[in-house]
Amino acid sequence: MAKLQIIKKQIDLIKQIQHVTRAMKTISVVRWRTGKKTLENAKAFSNQLLRLNEIAHMYYQEEVITPHPPRGFALIGIFSDKGLVGGFNTVLAHKMKTFINDQEREGNKPHLIVLGTQGMSQFKKSPYEVLLTHPLPVHQTPHYQNVREILYTVRSFHEQQIFSHLYIAHNQYLSVSEYRPVIQRVIPIPLQGINLPPENQVDLRLRTDILSTTPTLIERLTFEYVASQLYVFLIESFLSEQATRLKIMDAATSHSEDMIHSLRIAYQKRRQEKITQELNEVTSASQVLGTI
Repeated sequence: MAKLQIIKKQIDLIKQIQHVTRAMKTISVVRWRTGKKTLENAKAFSNQLLRLNEIAHMYYQEEVITPHPPRGFALIGIFSDKGLVGGFNTVLAHKMKTFINDQEREGNKPHLIVLGTQGMSQFKKSPYEVLLTHPLPVHQTPHYQNVREILYTVRSFHEQQIFSHLYIAHNQYLSVSEYRPVIQRVIPIPLQGINLPPENQVDLRLRTDILSTTPTLIERLTFEYVASQLYVFLIESFLSEQATRLKIMDAATSHSEDMIHSLRIAYQKRRQEKITQELNEVTSASQVLGTI
C-alpha cells in the first residue's frame, strides 16, 4: 500500500510541474506575438534612419566629421535576463569570444558591454575589460527609451576615445524554431549607398535644409541609427529567447505527460498485484479453515 501512495504522490507532483510548464509556455507565446509586431515597426524605422545617414554622407562628405583613428573596439553582447533557455547564452558567448580572439590577433583591444544578467555570468571571469553591465526587462518587450539611456553611456565612452568601432552581438531571430548568433558593426555605420536618378538627386539636395551645422546633423543621425539598430537587436534577441523557452516548456510538458502515463501504468500494475495478493491470501485462509 505504501508503494501505491508513493506513486500517487509522484503523479500529483508531476501534474503540478506540468501546470507551471504550460503557464510558462503560454506566457512565452504572448510575449513572442507582441515582440514580433514591434520588430516589424522597429526594422522599418531603422531602415529609414540608415537611408537618411546615406543621404547625409552622400551630399556632405566634405563636411562630415573625421572618424576617430582606430583604437580598439567595443562589443555589446545581448543576453537573456533569466534562465530556462538551454544553450541560448552559451552559444552567443562562444561567438563573442571567438570574435574577440580574432580581433586581438589583429592588434585591436576589446572592451565589453554586457546587457542581461545571464551574460554577466558568462564573462564573470574573463580577462576582457567590461565597460558596462545592464539588466534587461524580463516581463515585456524592451522599450526604445531604455535603449537610448544605455546608448548615452556608450556614446560617452566613444567620445572619450576609448574605442573607435562598435559591434553588437545577439541571437538573430529567424523563426519560432531557429535563431543564430551574429555580430554586426554599427560604428562606423555600414553605409550601403543609394542609387537615385540624377534629377532626383538634385531635387533631393534642393529640398534639404540643415537647421544646424553639418557635423551636428551627422552626429545626431549616427546616434539615432545606432539606437534604432540596438533596439532591433534587443527585440530580435527577446523573440529568440521567448521562442527558445516556448520550445523547452513544450518539450517539458510532453515529457511530463509521458512520465504520468508510465507512472499510471506502474500504479495499475502495482494495484493489480496487490489485489491478486489479497485474493490469494483470502483463498489460502479459506482452504485452511476448510480443513479444520
